[in-house]
Amino acid sequence: MTGPVAPRHPATTTLTSDAAVSTAPPRTAVLQRTTPVTVRALSEPMTALLRDGTGLDRYASRSEAVMATAVAAVNAGWDEETWRLALEGACEEIAAWAATQIRQGRSRQRSAGDAERHLSTTWRNAVARVAERPPTGDHFTVQAELAEIDLTISAHPHLWGKASGPSDRAVLQVLLAIAREACTLTPSASTRQVSEHANVSPTTVTNALRRLAKAGWVRQDSPAQGTLAPTWRLLRPEDLPAPAPEVAAVLENLPVLPLAAALGRTSVRAHDAFSHSIHGGLGRIAARLVDLLDPTGAQRLTAAQLQALSGLHRRTVTKHVRALALAGLVEVDHRGVRRVLETDAAAAAEHLDDVAGELGSTGVVARRKARHAAQREAFTLWRVDFDARRGWRVERGLYRPEQPQLFAGPPRARVPSQRAA
Repeated sequence: MTGPVAPRHPATTTLTSDAAVSTAPPRTAVLQRTTPVTVRALSEPMTALLRDGTGLDRYASRSEAVMATAVAAVNAGWDEETWRLALEGACEEIAAWAATQIRQGRSRQRSAGDAERHLSTTWRNAVARVAERPPTGDHFTVQAELAEIDLTISAHPHLWGKASGPSDRAVLQVLLAIAREACTLTPSASTRQVSEHANVSPTTVTNALRRLAKAGWVRQDSPAQGTLAPTWRLLRPEDLPAPAPEVAAVLENLPVLPLAAALGRTSVRAHDAFSHSIHGGLGRIAARLVDLLDPTGAQRLTAAQLQALSGLHRRTVTKHVRALALAGLVEVDHRGVRRVLETDAAAAAEHLDDVAGELGSTGVVARRKARHAAQREAFTLWRVDFDARRGWRVERGLYRPEQPQLFAGPPRARVPSQRAA
């Protein structure tokens, strides 16, 4: 999942792998980033794009395609002169970009100064973008970094034991699941999209993201722009203490790591049965406890182990385990708590549907999605009309809406005025 291009001056910009500044850097500071020492050839897709325009239809405009070649050249260690020479020898559509301007299907020649300004600006923007959003080597590196972030989240359960902790963790793990699906460290997701997967309200997501950003787990690379969702960079806080000994002891003594089932795609938190208690559901804390248990049901966890892995209070764990047992989702005995939810996805969904029906929370997630879809549709219609009312579309007479005909009602009889004699 990709988002819009990051802003040129974000509030926090990572210039190196181990240093960050808290204020927006000047333009010259961003451009001082040195390119890689080793100069290499461009990738095959970029080479084909320059050679014969293969893949040009994937970009919204020629400018976007040329920017892609500039970013690829910066990542490959090229200098600006080498990139310009490559553009001159490229296909006709790419080579003519700097010299011609196309608007509304008509083209005109640019002046020499205008062409030079476009080339220089594009190269500077590419250098700044690479400095602000350094590339990741390959998808194995991305998945390894995401696994480290997930491990860091699980190794510090005390951070998620306060009142807002379960919501913050659910939002962070949804972003982590989206990042795994897109194989990126900068997932793009709207608050409504995250709320649907975390089974919380959009307002809760907004507040959770603010707290996560303050704690150093995420950083907003680009804000929402029009119909494009914001882009978030997943981070690992550097000032975290060592994992608690009791947590490490529980994890070491478990033959099967129960946290492997706590991924975004396999979590049960998005089901109606675990909606907020105001809707009759079991809540997100109960969903967290179910995710901690072994999905096969072959392994049991005691209340002390659940407390250590979740970071919650002992009484909170006992209360929600009792609710889960009454709903028929766990089995409790003297040996511990065992998950009885089926391993098959279809059977587990049917089981949870029955539980939601008994609790009276059926349809909560579906109603939320329908409400969000209606809001997106209404906003898209407004945004299109708003964009059409501004700029050169109005100035050149391309926006001519039909004037509404107001109904004034039936004509009234004229009453002669009465003047005093």
